[in-house]
Amino acid sequence: MPRLGKPLIYLLIGLLAAGLLSCQPPEKELPGVARMQIVLAQNQMPKPVYFLEDTTHNRVNFELYYFDASGSFLTLSDKPQFLVNGQPFAGSSYIFTRAGQYTFTARLNNRVCDNQLDLRVSPVREYIDHFVLSSFVPVLNADSVSQLPLSYQLITKQGEFLDPLAYASPRLRADGKELAESNYFATGQAGIHTLQATFLGMASGGLDLTARRAVTYPLVRLPVVIHLAQNVDSLGIDPAKLLAGVNRLYRKAQRTIDPNQADSFLEFYPAPIDPGGRPLALAGLHRLAINNPATREGAVAAINALLQQWCPQRYINVVMGIDWARLYSASRSYAYLPNLPQGPSELTCEDLVKANWSSPPAIYLSDPYQPSILSHELGHFLGLPHTFSSSCPSGPAAFTDLPKHLEALPDASGLKYSCDTHSFRSEYAMDYYVPQLSFTYDQVKLMRRLVEFGGYIPRSPPPAGRRRRTQPIALESGHILF
Repeated sequence: MPRLGKPLIYLLIGLLAAGLLSCQPPEKELPGVARMQIVLAQNQMPKPVYFLEDTTHNRVNFELYYFDASGSFLTLSDKPQFLVNGQPFAGSSYIFTRAGQYTFTARLNNRVCDNQLDLRVSPVREYIDHFVLSSFVPVLNADSVSQLPLSYQLITKQGEFLDPLAYASPRLRADGKELAESNYFATGQAGIHTLQATFLGMASGGLDLTARRAVTYPLVRLPVVIHLAQNVDSLGIDPAKLLAGVNRLYRKAQRTIDPNQADSFLEFYPAPIDPGGRPLALAGLHRLAINNPATREGAVAAINALLQQWCPQRYINVVMGIDWARLYSASRSYAYLPNLPQGPSELTCEDLVKANWSSPPAIYLSDPYQPSILSHELGHFLGLPHTFSSSCPSGPAAFTDLPKHLEALPDASGLKYSCDTHSFRSEYAMDYYVPQLSFTYDQVKLMRRLVEFGGYIPRSPPPAGRRRRTQPIALESGHILF
């Protein structure tokens, strides 16, 4: 056997060593792991800034996620090493002790993760310009139960907005006394209350809120009659049941989230008799001898003839099947917003027999099974506009206890937004796209004025000697509202 030279032996040893090493992956490789990603524990989103004073959140926890080539999540038993600004630290938690910019990475078996987390830490007063406490309305019920939500804004020195809810809860004081709850304000004491909040030592300006005692009114009961066109199926229509649902809303019988929910002391009942004094077969229900006329003019004439018989000062007239507006689909209910006279009306039923309305004081109802629909239209009939607007004009809102807002759907969290960007939850009877459950203090005040002074609201006959009109009159009850 020939003798091998030293160079050849060294070459064979080198090849053998390389072959042996190739049977095992290098230490820095992780079989099957295509990507490693450092994240905050439970994959939380990093905050724009971490505050040194926020002892609730200035400890951050990290995890390392592993993914294969297809993007599927992998589970490894080895513990990674986490680093801050290139220096390793023990465990997976880190506590900020000074301001600055922090870069976090991780490694496993000398393989470094594919991303890094850059977190900024600052004292509150070096980063925040001012802290704002506000509410979407400046008033609430003084009943200890109604809760007016409060909102907070952190405005940075760069003019950006931070969400205080991502940090330690603000501390709230009312009239100098600290409150246990900072998300809302409730009180049983009427009057003006001054609120102030602090966030990590930074104080907000004062917020003045007015708490109002409940107002009571004499109970007024209003008769309602539903007129059905010939082709409207009356099966299942129950005026008593429908109006019982309406009354629950008008009498504040169902608690809502509205901090200004009020009792109107108005109740509606099915009219028991017709204009001739004869009992109706079913109280509150009257069958017409006609169907919907082919033209708007014909429908208006039909409703005028109806109202000349069923006096608007003796009945609230609700019509199904005769659509005299013809502006939208007949499946949409509507009513007219009445003009509000400055003093008591002089009109009588004898006057109204001669009346010719271009906008009849009646309600068109498409669905007799949902009390909220009739409640909404009765609200219009009693003088209430929608709570929303088609735009966000400047100037005061119509009511102090309603936020001025657009006609808009709630967002994914169920929130709407006022023109001045305050978020709120709506359950207003005169709003759209929400549970229609409540009237506010100011809305009730306007409705009660209509009940007292309106010309087309059922009430007692006028005192003897009041002047009566003798000539035919043309009346306009205002703008149509749905």
